[in-house]
Amino acid sequence: MAKRCYICGKGPMTGNNVSHSHKATKRRWVPNLQKVKIMTESGPKRVWVCTECIKEGKVQKVVSFPKQKAEKVKETEAVVEA
Repeated sequence: MAKRCYICGKGPMTGNNVSHSHKATKRRWVPNLQKVKIMTESGPKRVWVCTECIKEGKVQKVVSFPKQKAEKVKETEAVVEA
């Protein structure tokens, strides 16, 4: 599967490197994609998202805590409520 942005569909572009002698060689410009864990309708999912979409806030990242931290977070929430 080709790497494409899950949100905007941005993918690799092709073109030529042009040397001083004007000899053209093929090349690819690849978007800056990052693997991000996001929340979808079916649950959390790891997808490739371009940095532009991340910066613009088009993606809501899933914050996952390790088991110990999750328990501590619940304890502190209980203390704050009391």
